[in-house]
Amino acid sequence: MKKVAYHAKNIRIFLAILFALAVLVTLKPVGFKIGARLPWLAAEAGLAGLFLALPKLFFPLYKIIMIATGFLGTFLFALISLFVYYIVLTPIALVLRLFGKSFMKVKADPAAPSYYEDVPAGYNIEKQF
Repeated sequence: MKKVAYHAKNIRIFLAILFALAVLVTLKPVGFKIGARLPWLAAEAGLAGLFLALPKLFFPLYKIIMIATGFLGTFLFALISLFVYYIVLTPIALVLRLFGKSFMKVKADPAAPSYYEDVPAGYNIEKQF
């Protein structure tokens, strides 16, 4: 697991983004009518101001969030990789095998002196594609 180091600038940026999201979430249910949610906005602004002024107070929570999101990212990557492999690539491979398509020479010929293939005339290695 990656160690989370204390950098006040990173914590302040993270807090600013969290505060912006909190304001959007707070104002969304009432259609951006500020009067109805003024106490919530004041509490959010006060808490964000405290943490922005003293980011060391927010560091333990920041560390927990970073570690949790790291684990979540690893889990989602594994889940998406499994999905792509079993739902996308496996059916394609099975269909290609069903029709006899092979992209590689898989059978070895023990009688062959070499597996070297001559380069076609006019082939330029710098212009492969």
